[in-house]
Parts: sequence; structure tokens; C-alpha cells
Amino acid sequence: MTTSMEPPTRSHVALFGWSLLVVCLTLAAGCSNPKKKAKKKLDNKIETCRNAEGTFHTVEAFGDLTRKILQSTCEKEAGNLEMPDEFSAQVQVGPYTWELGLEEETGLWVLKDVRWDALDNARDRLDTEDPDQAGLERTVELLGQAQEQYGESGWIRLRRLETMLDLRTQMIGEGDIEPLKLGGQARKQYRETLEWAQSQDNRDVEAEARLIVTDYLNSYMTYIQDSKRSLGGKTERYENVIEQAEENGNDEQAEKYRKTLEKLKEERPKKRKRYNKRLEATRTALCERYTDMVPSGIEDASLKKRVISAKDSLECATILADDSSDEDVADDE
Repeated sequence: MTTSMEPPTRSHVALFGWSLLVVCLTLAAGCSNPKKKAKKKLDNKIETCRNAEGTFHTVEAFGDLTRKILQSTCEKEAGNLEMPDEFSAQVQVGPYTWELGLEEETGLWVLKDVRWDALDNARDRLDTEDPDQAGLERTVELLGQAQEQYGESGWIRLRRLETMLDLRTQMIGEGDIEPLKLGGQARKQYRETLEWAQSQDNRDVEAEARLIVTDYLNSYMTYIQDSKRSLGGKTERYENVIEQAEENGNDEQAEKYRKTLEKLKEERPKKRKRYNKRLEATRTALCERYTDMVPSGIEDASLKKRVISAKDSLECATILADDSSDEDVADDE
């Protein structure tokens, strides 16, 4: 018995071809290099960062996690992709470590995290309200580590200078510093920041560094003004205490408070004179700083406006020894 085989039709050939193509694509997908897949995912994320604008770029990671990273670091060449195992990968891009993982449900590579311990920890501390002295010292230390690891960031240099002067502001009144001087650590940071900005032809960083210093001096001037205004603040308080002691028949206590009040009144003119001298010296220092601030060349419009406003905020042509009358204003303490 013989059987005849019909020749394949065109439709059979086409169907076979498509089936073969699907098999080939499936095999290719299953056998492709996982390292290449992970690198492709990473390259897409880095390219997005490179095309972004602004000092910081928000990176979206897996599970609704977001990280703000310095945008300029994305311009650095990525290091070699390392795979501790078949389900994870990481690569160093500048100071940041980019971590990827293989998502179980989809089998796709996803970005798990982007971290830079020194700067991440410093930024967390910068967001802390009313940090104490120890907290500010630790922030200065972390920003120093970040600056050493990535010296190409003007933002890090500025925040470190600013934090140093915030720390110095907290120390005003302790009697162990000369507020009109920046101090060795802050002075060094200020000088190096200006030198770096000038070497990079970055007028914005230079201008902001100068503003940070004048803001510090202005805060010191406010401190002096408040101290001067509160010179007479304790007079009424002592008078009330004396009156109460006399009503209670405690003449000895009343006399003690009376002598203390007399001493305060006696010392008041000397303190007022000292405050006036400090105000004059602070105004002189501010005017010298303002002379070095030039708006031209600043690219950021808001920063340029701040510089102009700062220069106009103090009349440097005439510097008075006193900012107001010699009348004392009671404090609320």
C-alpha cells in the first residue's frame, strides 16, 4: 500500500517559519546574558539623570522608593558592574553606589537603591530642626568626608561652610570666641571655596559663599542689638521683687536685691558703650564684605537678586556707632 504525501503549501511554510522564529526568540531571551540586562537598566537610569537639570535629581527606584542625588555625579563614568549573585548587581558611579535586583514576579531587573553614605547622612542631619552643637559638629564631619570623596561639588562646599558658621553662631555669648572672626576651620573652608569657585569660573558659588558669611555677621549684629535693648529688662523685675520682700517684712532680702539693682544700673552705661562699639565694628566688617560682592556674572536670577538686596540693606557710606536711641527696651524673659 502506497501513500502519497502532498507537497507543503505556502501557508504551511509560513506557519513553520513563524513557529521557528518564536522558538528562537524564546531561547534567545532565556539564554541572554543577565549582566547585559542589568547594565541596560542602569544605563537608562543614568542617562535620565544626565539629561536632568538642577543640583539634585530625583531617582525613582523599585517599590515607590525615591532618592535625591547630586546630578553632576551622573556625568562620571560608571565602574564595572559587579554581580554578587545571579539576583543582584551593583555599580559605582562617582561617589554613589547603584544597586539593582532581579524582580521575582516579572523576571526583570529593577533599580533597588542609590546611596552615598556620607552625603545621605549629612543631608538627613541638615533637615533636622534646631540641631545642637554635637549634631552640627557631626554634620560638618560628614560633609568633610563627602567633600573629600567628591570635591567637584560647590553645593557640598557651601553647605559645609554654612554649617560651620551655624555652629559658631551657637557659641556666641560663651565668651571663648571672637564673633567677628570666622575661626580657623570656617576661614579655611571659606578661602578654599572661593578659590575653587574662581578656578571653575563659577560666580554663583562665589557669590553664595560671600552671602553665607554676611548672613553670619548679620545674625551676630542682631544678637548685639537684642542684648543692648534688653539692658533695662531686669529693672522692673527687681523692683517688684524688692517691693514684695518689703511687704513680707524681709528687709534684709530687699536690701540685697536693691544693691544688685544698683550695680546693674551702674554697669549699664559701660555695657551700652561696649555694645555700640561692637555694632560699629560689625557694620564695618559687613561693609567690607559687601564691597567684594559683585552681581555681574551670576547666572541664577534669585541669587543675583539676593546679592543686590544685601548690598542695599546696609548704608555703608555712613556708619554710626549706635543703631537707635540709648533707651533700654525690656526683654520678655
